[in-house]
Amino acid sequence: METEAPYNAAPERVMAEQGLAMRTFLRLQSTQTARSLAQRGPFLTLLPQYSIQRALEQGKLVALDVPELRQTQQVQLAVHARRNVSPQLKGLLEICAAVLRDVIG
Repeated sequence: METEAPYNAAPERVMAEQGLAMRTFLRLQSTQTARSLAQRGPFLTLLPQYSIQRALEQGKLVALDVPELRQTQQVQLAVHARRNVSPQLKGLLEICAAVLRDVIG
């Protein structure tokens, strides 16, 4: 994952403000790999909620509520017009629809 991306820079900034140093020893390109490592050992990872929701519901992971690290990000979703929707994408779209229902009412 990109070193300068907001989801990487924010935790480092917040910890530095508290006089703490964050020692990143591994940066992964796969949320699945990061989630798997966190489920198997003493690792801390920063991942989007949609990518860990099932593991949270199954009790395999615990989300830490750190108000200083709450992030929002504007995104656009685009799908190839003639491709089948994968189960992962379908799950993301269901989460987006639920959030929109809560926001719009």
